[in-house]
Amino acid sequence: MIDVGESSKVKTRIETHNRKDYWEKNCNVTVKYVVYYIEHGKKSSRVDLEQDIRDNYNILCGEK
Repeated sequence: MIDVGESSKVKTRIETHNRKDYWEKNCNVTVKYVVYYIEHGKKSSRVDLEQDIRDNYNILCGEK
């Protein structure tokens, strides 16, 4: 796992992400994306889940 984040517009966020070049450079094969959808309007849940992943895994990109 290289990075984790939350967004209400996942496709657009991935396509225009400022770290996309880093992901592609540091991936040995093909960059794969995993999306976990949370009920619409639950931004606090998305943010909490992102922080939980950052706290429990060694994520290379982004802020902890």
